[in-house]
Amino acid sequence: MMQDKEFQGFGISRRGFLKGSAAIGALSVAGLGSSIWFKQAAATAAPVVNEKKVRSVCSPNCWQTCSHLVTVRDGKVVKTEMGPFSQEDEDYNRVCLRGLTHVQRIYHPDRITRPLKRVGERGSGKWEPISWNEALNTIAQKFKDTQAQYGKESVALYGGSGNYGILNGGFGGILRFAGLLQCTLFSGSIDEAMLHGFSTVVGGPAFGATSNEPADWKNCKVVILWGSSMSESQVQSTRFINDAIENGCKLIVVDPRFSTMASKADLWLPVKPGSDPALALSMQQVMISEKLYDLDFLLKHTVAPFLVREDNKKFLKSADGKYMVWDTVSGTAKAFDTPGVIPALEASQAIDGVNCNTSFVLLKKLADEYAPEKAAKICELPAEDIRKAARMFAAIKPGGIRGSMGIDRYYNGDVIGQGIATLLALTGNYGKSGNIQNLFFGPFEMTNLAWLFPAGTFYANKRLINIYDDVEQGKTKVLYAMCSNFINQLTDRNRWIQKVLPKLDLVVVADLFYTPSVKYADIVLPVAHWYETEEIVMGGEMPFFLYRDKAVEPQGEAKPDWEIWKGLAERLGFGQYFQGSPEEQSRAFINDPVFKNAGVTMEKLKKDGMARAFPRPFIPYQNGFKTESGRVEFYSEKALTYGQELPYHKWPIEAGPDSPEAKKYPLVFNTQHNRFRIHSTYCNVPWLLELNPEPRAHVNPKDAKTRGVKDGDVIEIFNDRGHVLVKCLFSEAIRPGMINLEQGWWDEYYIKGHHQELTHAKSKPQTTNFSFFDIRADFKKAEGV
Repeated sequence: MMQDKEFQGFGISRRGFLKGSAAIGALSVAGLGSSIWFKQAAATAAPVVNEKKVRSVCSPNCWQTCSHLVTVRDGKVVKTEMGPFSQEDEDYNRVCLRGLTHVQRIYHPDRITRPLKRVGERGSGKWEPISWNEALNTIAQKFKDTQAQYGKESVALYGGSGNYGILNGGFGGILRFAGLLQCTLFSGSIDEAMLHGFSTVVGGPAFGATSNEPADWKNCKVVILWGSSMSESQVQSTRFINDAIENGCKLIVVDPRFSTMASKADLWLPVKPGSDPALALSMQQVMISEKLYDLDFLLKHTVAPFLVREDNKKFLKSADGKYMVWDTVSGTAKAFDTPGVIPALEASQAIDGVNCNTSFVLLKKLADEYAPEKAAKICELPAEDIRKAARMFAAIKPGGIRGSMGIDRYYNGDVIGQGIATLLALTGNYGKSGNIQNLFFGPFEMTNLAWLFPAGTFYANKRLINIYDDVEQGKTKVLYAMCSNFINQLTDRNRWIQKVLPKLDLVVVADLFYTPSVKYADIVLPVAHWYETEEIVMGGEMPFFLYRDKAVEPQGEAKPDWEIWKGLAERLGFGQYFQGSPEEQSRAFINDPVFKNAGVTMEKLKKDGMARAFPRPFIPYQNGFKTESGRVEFYSEKALTYGQELPYHKWPIEAGPDSPEAKKYPLVFNTQHNRFRIHSTYCNVPWLLELNPEPRAHVNPKDAKTRGVKDGDVIEIFNDRGHVLVKCLFSEAIRPGMINLEQGWWDEYYIKGHHQELTHAKSKPQTTNFSFFDIRADFKKAEGV
């Protein structure tokens, strides 16, 4: 870990960086570029011989993509600053503290610059350099031999979300290669449960259930941040919520932790972990019982008036398959689109011998079980605060809910997604300027299938959480991983190391640094930094495609992922699909009617550094919903098969008070995001380590006192799966009964163990999503430390 000293080769001292970082930290969330300490460092630099500015893109996980201007002096990156947008889209001008440190990432002394082959035991960190030719020949031959012996799917690729580039990220080049190889591609299973539940209600795929674009959020008048510590985990979008607040928007925060955003809230609801569905139902109960709902929206744009049969719980339909409603004019059941029909919101009738209720009646019955007084006991909140939140959200328009990954990471994360979508439906908050529906995914739904699958062959797509079983059962024999520090970031670390990895015949990891995942590889491939590549990048939570120009040559022998795929493809017999320059392949990718109709062209990308792919402003759901009915289906036939047609409250499998683990391990263990890292990316950047030098466990003083622990003590957090030793930090912001770590730290920064030793790989069959927060543990003062 970093000490208080000047880092040789990085060109600026701790004091110099901290002087500038205070100003930068204040400006970064607002999207204002500043580089005080770069200017300070440059003041004593040698005379400029050759300097240029290149448009590039910082594109890490969690939609935090930003356009950068990179200053290159004498062939070396010396400065990063905000890449400005046009005046009409200047809301998307932004850069953060992490993005300003890329000069240290590129020239880090621990950068991997040559292919490596393991010479010791896996995990020993013993390597010998090899040539690219040997590395690619070895990998290609192993792919061939393994597929010949065990079948096509025995070779698996995993591309995480560590780069949103089309050619070099986990969304483009790897998909093309996997389709041509016809291997297994592991994907998904992270941050999808809540979105799965939300999309069940509004239709479409999980990441297709998108919000208004962020630039429109300033028009929101009341917003609920539900499990969203934006100022830590998604700095790039916090400024849009702050803009709304400055315009008079009321802020409600639902979070068991007193986060930075909670400190700005008009109302903070420190909900008991995992009880969020009960809170949503209680708010619905208040809205329904007090008639605070938007009647017109419910009748015209939701399934509220549609009749549901009691016998099979399906919608009542006419002979020609139309949804039926109870017509208040004729007093009979009629097809919903019958001219002159005025549907009843509440109706319970026997129709042709079958008892039927409107969907609204069924929702009302369920919500009535969670009146605020009952929900208060479940959620451990004041009943009046629940009423206040419901009334505020129903009364003020337009409104929005940004449900994020704090609620996603429980076994029942999909249920709260349904609950949030239902609250928005009751209040009519869809399809209007100022609405917020979770996150904006933008270009992630735009692609070119002909480019991805040029030979008409495809990969076997498997959910990432199934990788454990697939490897242990011998279905997967070889794993190639890129854009992901999977050993550090996926759950059940001890299972990975002790049971999964020993079953693999070959592990290949492509990365920049000696991450924990690299440590367990057999072959390591050095990849190029973002500034060392050229391609199109999908904008993260912005309605743009961005252009990444090549600023400098890769360090040492590092190669862009696309070049690695090309080298392997040539050895495997399909190299013709990886020919041409990065610019030519980028042009081919957007040579599709979808992009042309959106106005995305290579000329515009190269000229401006970006191309808007959506109308201004982008407001979804104005023309209906992608459900079977074309309406908001808060009552879902699709979810009937697993008994979740309505957002029923059930406790998560481990964190809930009814869990068998609750008595043995009384604390719910959470791992939040951190503003100095994006997952594990930036973990080893010296300037950032100056500001955030080591992991700390956040514990409530009451829980510490009962265990004889003092502030600053080294504690052991443990359960049956593993442990981690770390210093504790007393925090009243953490409610009693919880313990929290800022995730993303590599194992070398812990005193012993790792936070992922405590987690499990259990998931709900409908979502197959990692339940990172659905964990119980305890802690004690560490012995002998």
